[in-house]
Amino acid sequence: MRAPLPIKDWIRLKTIGNGSYGDVSLARNLEDGRLFAVKSATCNNEEFLESLEREIKVLKNLDCPFIVRYLGQCNDKEGRLNIFMEYMDGGDLSALSMRCKGLPELAIKAYMTSILRGLQYLHGNGIIHCDIKAKNVLLGFLGDVKLADFGAAKRVSSELCDIHAGTLGWMAPEIFRRREQGIPSDIWSLGCTVVEMATGKVPELSPEKLKLTGISDCGLDFLEKCSFESHQKGGGLLSCFTIPFWPLYTQMKPYFHQVLSSTIYRLLNE
Repeated sequence: MRAPLPIKDWIRLKTIGNGSYGDVSLARNLEDGRLFAVKSATCNNEEFLESLEREIKVLKNLDCPFIVRYLGQCNDKEGRLNIFMEYMDGGDLSALSMRCKGLPELAIKAYMTSILRGLQYLHGNGIIHCDIKAKNVLLGFLGDVKLADFGAAKRVSSELCDIHAGTLGWMAPEIFRRREQGIPSDIWSLGCTVVEMATGKVPELSPEKLKLTGISDCGLDFLEKCSFESHQKGGGLLSCFTIPFWPLYTQMKPYFHQVLSSTIYRLLNE
């Protein structure tokens, strides 16, 4: 993995979002003019600071086209710890889903193909994201889709009972029972994210509610694969790629670029 050039002289422009454990700002590198994102936490907030330090530790060792890129870190004069990351100019998938009041299934397939690739890379490198949801999926105008916000992430090798709580509506049942948090927990949250994209709302997983989403039978089969019980019986992330619901990424990419660019352009010009 090629190390990014250090960012030494920069300016914070505006707040563009809030991560689970810190504010996110748009910033400019004054040496080359490039824009990047900065997530910050003050040193007097121990919980946020611990989370940001965890995110730096995880993100700086990742190199995947489906995961937001780490660009560096620094402590500023205001006593904040800052992590520099690539700027994704299309916003997050949650905002897009809500504004569209749910996405068509073909678009969901395109987005989820990239999310699956990112998760496959993470799990293959022994990392659990612990907070998969549409808000933590960032979009680019050129069709990029990347996982972000690793403030709750942990390694598979750590104790399963070490719970890094994510977001309530996307949590797997075993986390509520304080039993464990492993790769199956990410798979469960992945299924919740499909429902979130289909409805534009916090996911509701009751059979009655799922029937009202308009998700196809193949899509419902995928959601079944994402359940904790099904994963324990031999399903899981790799089996998700064998379901007819998901085309290969290379087959979907031309359509994906068209859908993403046209949708974002339309929303920004309403």
